[in-house]
Amino acid sequence: MARLPSAWALLLLAGAVLVVYSDMVNGDVIPNVSFHTAKFGLSSWGAAPGVNNLRVAFWVKVTTYSSTVQDLTGTGLWKLSLSASRTNVTSGAPDIKQSLSSGQSSTPLSGGVLHIKTEAVLSGMGGCDGDKAYICFKLAKGDNPHPLFKLASPIKGCLKLPLKCKE
Repeated sequence: MARLPSAWALLLLAGAVLVVYSDMVNGDVIPNVSFHTAKFGLSSWGAAPGVNNLRVAFWVKVTTYSSTVQDLTGTGLWKLSLSASRTNVTSGAPDIKQSLSSGQSSTPLSGGVLHIKTEAVLSGMGGCDGDKAYICFKLAKGDNPHPLFKLASPIKGCLKLPLKCKE
């Protein structure tokens, strides 16, 4: 007579099945994205309305590891937060939680490269001692991307702004 598996064995088997399918939704595999390199660049900068406000236009270009190169097209894929900082390290909550428009947050990852151009206005910027002379970025997965995907880790970086002391 054949012995039936115990309840524990069935639960263990069910757990293994859940692990195997944890990267799937409705039968579709959830893509995994791992960024390898990141470059940030300043396109332009200048005064914006308001005391010590700065308007910056910049770009972010990231590439994936060759083993994870996969095109990703959809909506709400990316979130780019910005912070003004006195040093090239940012801490605390960002000044701007999402600097991308809905169209920019839907920029496709194509051929292992994501290239986003955007602009923002940051308050409290200046170029004299004690002022915030760096703009720091954090590129992460959007809050509700479609399609779903996993991002190994966000990309962070800071740029020194070419600011001069105000008279």
